[in-house]
Amino acid sequence: MTITLHRPICDLLGCIYPIVLAGMGSVARGERVSVVAPAVRADVEAFRRQVAELPTPNSSGVLS
Repeated sequence: MTITLHRPICDLLGCIYPIVLAGMGSVARGERVSVVAPAVRADVEAFRRQVAELPTPNSSGVLS
C-alpha cells in the first residue's frame, strides 16, 4: 500500500507535508509560553536531527 501526503494545499503553501495545527485558544497564554519556550529552545538540535531522519518523498510525493 502506498500512502502519499501531498495535497493541493502543499502546492499553495510550497511545502512537502500538509501539517496544519489548530490554535490552542485559552491554554496558549503567556504564562505557559514562558515556561515551555526554554525547553523548546534547548531541544532544537535534537528536533533537527529527527527531521533529518524522516523519509523523503520521491517525485510523485510518495514517502520512501
